[in-house]
Amino acid sequence: MKPQCNICGHQGEFLNPVPGSEGWHCSNCSSSSRHRMLMFVLGSLLGLNDLPLYLWPQNKNQKILEPCARGPQALFLKEKFDFYAPEFDLEKIKTGADPRKYADLQALAFEDETFDIIIASEVFEHVREDVKGFREVYRTLKTGGTFLLTVPYDHQREKTNVFVKVDGDQDIYLVPPRYHGGGGSTLAYREYGRDLLGLLNSLGFAVGYIEPALPCFQIYKSKIMICQKSSYLDLGNIYSSENASGSVFRPLGPLWLFRLFVLFKYNLKSLFHFFREVKRKITCFCP
Repeated sequence: MKPQCNICGHQGEFLNPVPGSEGWHCSNCSSSSRHRMLMFVLGSLLGLNDLPLYLWPQNKNQKILEPCARGPQALFLKEKFDFYAPEFDLEKIKTGADPRKYADLQALAFEDETFDIIIASEVFEHVREDVKGFREVYRTLKTGGTFLLTVPYDHQREKTNVFVKVDGDQDIYLVPPRYHGGGGSTLAYREYGRDLLGLLNSLGFAVGYIEPALPCFQIYKSKIMICQKSSYLDLGNIYSSENASGSVFRPLGPLWLFRLFVLFKYNLKSLFHFFREVKRKITCFCP
């Protein structure tokens, strides 16, 4: 049986077949392996994995926060839930912009226990003071709520590799600046090791770490931390979903307009960043 997208229901070809969570793009909705993995875990938690995301029932009483949300799943989550997807723009945040549109994970403008679910996917490595951000996630998450986290992470390495040391208002570069995300223009402060799990636990989360791989949804082995604001974490529903997965979904119609939007928005940003870096290096060598 051909693999099927658990976001749009497409069954057939997947593009960019490279190892890792960023490949295997659905040829209909452009979701990556990581996007589908996140929705598999979310669907398992909500008891909805017998349906693709676009067929999930609407529940506007469920509040979900996903800062800097990327991928087609954000469109469907906005339709199904009370979904917040703010971007980070410090100047707009300082002027009091709507926190649903612009937010700083280090100082969220939301009341305590606001959200049922918070998703941070490939974001926290860019957060300057990540501990502040994790504390804000814990504060704004409802008791019993879930925090889904993916970051650059090596489970075999004990300690986090710090690229940029934060000292007050100063950034001290321990290695040459590394950029990725946001069209390749966002500074990475660190790459996490296993000490991340202990850090999250020390802040009050019950923490689980899994690496789901689901060929039926063309999900390559991916890393995710599942954190709950509670005294314990039961992963049984996720493992039972993984073992039972294999449903054939009714596909959603072609999403070619969305694919063109993704191609324009993110690849054009990468191109601009490439030319900026070339100009910067030329300036360094030829002042």
